[in-house]
Amino acid sequence: AFFITAAMCGLALIALIVLFQENRPGPSGEARAPDRPVPLREFLRYPHFVPVMVLLVIAQFIDRGLSLTIPLHVAHLPGIDASAAMSGIIISVAAAGAALSSSVVARLSMALPIGRLLFVQFLIGGALCSALALATSASTLLVLRTLVALCLGGALTLAYTLGGMIVPSETRGAAFGWLAMGVQIGTAASPLLSGALAAVSLGNAYLMDAGLAAVATLVLAFGAPDLLRRREPRRH
Repeated sequence: AFFITAAMCGLALIALIVLFQENRPGPSGEARAPDRPVPLREFLRYPHFVPVMVLLVIAQFIDRGLSLTIPLHVAHLPGIDASAAMSGIIISVAAAGAALSSSVVARLSMALPIGRLLFVQFLIGGALCSALALATSASTLLVLRTLVALCLGGALTLAYTLGGMIVPSETRGAAFGWLAMGVQIGTAASPLLSGALAAVSLGNAYLMDAGLAAVATLVLAFGAPDLLRRREPRRH
């Protein structure tokens, strides 16, 4: 598995070197002013920036937590000999579902408010996370995990889109950098907390994910209700 990962990284590097061409701006009479660094405190003054960062942390936390909990769950299921292979199948199918979800919500966001789509995703995804605690077979686990991926797979995409809509275009790149910091916080905290809860009970880890999804719906409904009506600007 490690050799395959290394090979894929090498393939990505080759593709970057061979296929990517950077378009540099040509010389002009007026020198371009250097971009000034934008501190985090400046973005914290924008309405809804903190709620969007919270949504990103929760979405990433749930996704990374399930990646850890699913193999542990499969290992404890009765009658599963090749638990590593079964875990790989479940995780791969869920990843495909998440990719499909991102594609679908990107299209739906052109017609429906982005915040409302995100609210529905967290609402249904949280309920399905609770159901995962009751799974007693590999097939049930596969179906439920795939459904969670279909519901929450586009959450990061939608939250990033909301983040880009609430800041001025000239500082959008810096804003995405700070929002990505929130995603990394979720990435770092999820294995620690999910692993600690799973050591006591796997059901507790799933219920924590469900609780966080409920927190996300409350953030949207009461902390930033204006986001429920935000639509992506139409392109002409």
